[in-house]
Amino acid sequence: MQLIPVGSAVMSDRYALIPSFGFAIALVFLGEKLIKKFKLEPFALYLVVGYAVLLGILTAIRTEVWQNSLVLWTDVIEKQPKAVIGLNNRGALYNQMEKYELAVVDFTKAVRLKPDYSEAFYNMGSAKKELGLIDDAIRDYKMAIKYDEKIYQAHLGLAVVYDEQLKFDQALAELEIALKILPDYTEALTNKGVLLGKTGKYENAIESFNKVLHFDPNNTSALVNRGFAKYFLKQYNEAIADFTQVIALDPTVTNAFINRGLVYSALNRTEEAVSDYKAALVLDPANSDAYYNIGFVLRSIDKNESCLAFKRSMELGNKTAEVYYKNNCL
Repeated sequence: MQLIPVGSAVMSDRYALIPSFGFAIALVFLGEKLIKKFKLEPFALYLVVGYAVLLGILTAIRTEVWQNSLVLWTDVIEKQPKAVIGLNNRGALYNQMEKYELAVVDFTKAVRLKPDYSEAFYNMGSAKKELGLIDDAIRDYKMAIKYDEKIYQAHLGLAVVYDEQLKFDQALAELEIALKILPDYTEALTNKGVLLGKTGKYENAIESFNKVLHFDPNNTSALVNRGFAKYFLKQYNEAIADFTQVIALDPTVTNAFINRGLVYSALNRTEEAVSDYKAALVLDPANSDAYYNIGFVLRSIDKNESCLAFKRSMELGNKTAEVYYKNNCL
């Protein structure tokens, strides 16, 4: 139970729960004295029973509103159109449901009513990013930071956008700010490691992934990416260990099979490589990379099967496979 007002929740009926206990006890004692003094026992009984029935009916009606969060917040907004918390929370639900246009409508109303509502700006930036409105998303993230310099999620949002724009230095700067605010922010640490890997700084990337795993030893994303960095450093046995650990933790992680297959291929362990690529295809039958890798590893061993794999990868949109297939299989 939240008893101390935090953020925008300055006023709420729950803050009256504990203080109301004393009032309720006093009311009971007073009622008892009045009932005895004026001999109102039959009337009091009818009143209590009637009140209990009324509460039961009202409770049944309210359960319709509490059937899920979307219905609840919609009811709040219908009754209080200026309830910014309701607008922000319903918008966040729309984000989760991938109904980004509806989310933006709610967030826009929220920030109009409360222009310094940093959380709503952050959430609106995330929705606009998914809608491809990148400049608007950047502006919203920056507005969130303007009104709350400790909102680390907005710095991560900016980092992701800058990364997609290949602005790696700016992305890294935003991640560093987020981590200064929250040093154990594993999502930012993972993104930092991936970013460092993209720029060829594999040792630094591994350090970042190690920090993630210090806070969360079973973080499969960090393990997969650390294994991939070790693959580029030719630390093959350690890479295999990371990918194998991921598969043990979650056998549905397709990239763990594909990446371990790459390591096996580098070690000329062809059968194991093909086995992993095929395992990846069981999980994701339309994975063009898995077909391409099968074609590549079998190109000097079984040309027919290799060409079939390249052809399937090409059909799934892999342009590199298309080039190889047209030059070597026709």
